[in-house]
This record gives sequence, C-alpha cells and structure tokens, in this order.
Amino acid sequence: MGVTMAFPADWRGRLARGIGWAVGLLFALWIVAGVAPSAFFKEQAGVAAGWIQAFFVANDLGWFATKVGGSVGLLRGILRLCAAGLGVPLALVSMRFAAFWLPTTPVLLRKTLWFRSYGRRHRLSVAEVRAVFVAHHPGAEGEVICVELRDGSALPVCPVGWAGAGRLYRELTAAKRMRRARRTGRDGDR
Repeated sequence: MGVTMAFPADWRGRLARGIGWAVGLLFALWIVAGVAPSAFFKEQAGVAAGWIQAFFVANDLGWFATKVGGSVGLLRGILRLCAAGLGVPLALVSMRFAAFWLPTTPVLLRKTLWFRSYGRRHRLSVAEVRAVFVAHHPGAEGEVICVELRDGSALPVCPVGWAGAGRLYRELTAAKRMRRARRTGRDGDR
C-alpha cells in the first residue's frame, strides 16, 4: 500500500491536479526541446550504440554493426522520448504532493489515515478504525465515507464524489480486512 488520497472537488483540488500536470508537461517539454544537458544524451546514446554494436559483432552480424554507428541520432531521440515519458509519473507525484498540503485532503499512507472532520485534523492508525461505511450526510455533501472508531464514534472522512474517494474506500476496507485476518490468524495459533 502506498499513498492513497481523495482530491477535494473544489477549486483547490483542481488547482493541485493542474499544478501536477503542469510540472509533468514542463518537464517533458524541457527534455524534448533539448534544453536538458545534451551531453548526457549524446553520451548515453553513444554507450547504447556501443552495446548494440557489440551485440551484433558477438553474434556474427557485422553488417548490422556497421549500420548502428550512423544511428546515434536516432538513439538519442529515443532516449529523449523515454525521458520525456517520465513526465507522467512526475506529474502524478507532484499532484499528490500539492494535494497533500490542502487541509481537506484525506490521506491514507500505509497504516495511517489523516483527514479533517468537524473542524479538527485527525491522524488515526488503521488499527483504531472499527468499520468503514458510506452514510448520507445532512449537509450539502450528500453521501460521505465515514469511519467508525473503537470508542463507537463515527467521523466523516470525505464525500463520495471526490476524485479518488472510491480508491480510498477500497484501500481502507482492504487494510481493515488484512488487519482482521492477521488478528484471527494469531488467535488461531494459540
């Protein structure tokens, strides 16, 4: 389990997603446009061409080995496109980083859940959660993902309509199931 979060459906959530995609797009443009250090790509393309030539020579395909030397530019372009492809994961990471600092964003990181409920910021271990359910909230939010704590109190986490709320619900219920299975497994050994 990694980082799971639900993005708020207001302007702040859209801004966090926009910042993430902008960072990823700027990184990809930076790589493709050639602003990145070209010496790096020239060196890596030369190394890749050397490996390919060595492969062809080792397999008695010398004719192909002579053709690889002239395609260093093609290899450089392929390396640039692969590096530009790193813009998408970078966008996803920066989007999550930007949304993490929003006060209303619920975050499940491994076995800890951070969320804001009734004006207070809560940090709960998954072990403290007894149940996860969806309830109808009387406010304008409609259906809300709620957690029931061991002391019997129920706290709303986030509305179901937020982006990522479904995944947050699945991850929370899976974490509860794994905890319950481990606990019953230990009790069965005794």
